[in-house]
This record gives sequence, structure tokens and C-alpha cells, in this order.
Amino acid sequence: MLDNFLSKYAKLAIIKGVNIQKDGLLVINSPIECNNFARILADEAYKAGASDVVINYNDEKFNKIRFNNSTKEVLSITPKFEKDKYDYYVENKASFLSISASDPDIFKDVDSNKISAYQKGRRVALEKYHSACTSNKNAWCIVSIPTENWAKKVFSESDSCEAIEKLWDAIFNVMRLKESDPIDA
Repeated sequence: MLDNFLSKYAKLAIIKGVNIQKDGLLVINSPIECNNFARILADEAYKAGASDVVINYNDEKFNKIRFNNSTKEVLSITPKFEKDKYDYYVENKASFLSISASDPDIFKDVDSNKISAYQKGRRVALEKYHSACTSNKNAWCIVSIPTENWAKKVFSESDSCEAIEKLWDAIFNVMRLKESDPIDA
């Protein structure tokens, strides 16, 4: 049953969320833990006519290791190839679909100055990308799927499995995935 809902969710995100066009380029930004859903999104994008799909994976557990072991100076640097990559996407009218599925407490014991330096460095380097999205020059959408720690934070009285199930249920209701046609709904 979950697979059926994930397919409906992916189709909704592709058709309504980013409105992928024939021969369009889609960039999916995904936590590494969400690789299965990222692949389902990619498949739906190709079915909808995308010419290419790129998936950029992020690993917040590794990011925590990096934040705890690198200097602010190192963290503030966004490599030129990262800027060039996002500039290329913007210039080629890519649509951006991000999966938000994080551990809400993962960075609670990380120096906030290091996180700020990292975020500022990326914001400056990827200004063209951020500007294109905030001005709706490029289509963008954010979707969420449950992680164990997020689900436990929201449904703290439940065990992990039940909490994840409850969070899925909340997402399915909000996204109208229980309807026969969530796109129409």
C-alpha cells in the first residue's frame, strides 16, 4: 500500500508541484536516506516527459561530522564547481524538487557559528539559484517524507514504527493521496 501512495505522491509532485514540461530538466535534492523516493520521483518525471533528471544527495550525518571537525573558514567555502553546477541548472531552465526529511535534532550540539558560516557561504555562492527559485524563474517544490527521528519528535508517545505510520498518514491526508485522483483533489 505504501508503494501505491508513494507513486501517487511522486506523480503529484511532478505534475502539480514542479509542473515538469516535455524535454524539461529536473534536479532532485534529496537526503541520502530518501534514495528510494528520489528514484520514484525521477521515474515519474521521465514518464511526464523530462529529458533528464539529476539527483543530488545530501547526508546530514556526514554533515554533522564535517561541522564538528572542520573550521568555520573551511565550511564557509563553497567550491566553484558547486556554483557552476547550479548556475548551469538555472540557465537551462531546470525545475527543482527538494525532499525535506531531516532529523530535527541532529545539529543541536554543533557550533551554530559553523553552521551559519556554511549557510552564508552557500547562500552567496548559489545566489543565482536562490534568486531564480524565489522569483519563480525556475519551478521549484519541496516535499517531505518521514524519518524516524522526525516522526518520534512529532508523535513522541508512539514507538518508532507507529510514529512513522502516523506521520505518513498525516502527509497522505494533507496531500490528498487517499483520494482517487490527488491531482484533481
